[in-house]
Amino acid sequence: MERKYIVIKTIPKKEYIIARDLCDCLYYYDENVKCEVITTSTLYVYTYIMYFEKCINYKYFRALIREIYYFDDVFYENPVCENCHVMKIGTLFFIRRVS
Repeated sequence: MERKYIVIKTIPKKEYIIARDLCDCLYYYDENVKCEVITTSTLYVYTYIMYFEKCINYKYFRALIREIYYFDDVFYENPVCENCHVMKIGTLFFIRRVS
């Protein structure tokens, strides 16, 4: 199983509720899950993809979530890397490696 950093764009002003409820669902499967709100309408989750997809398929989450992005790493400073896409959200830099 593979762990990923997952960035979730939500409907406005619901990010804290979604983070709480999604982490509750994920914690049932993965005790090392991490959920954090990073900006308005944006949160990130660090967990196994398989468990995330189980929880995200609930109708409740589908109604509140707008977009989902998967990343390989997260840094607090701008990383120097080749063959990767970097996306800055708030104070975090998310990395997606390109083969």
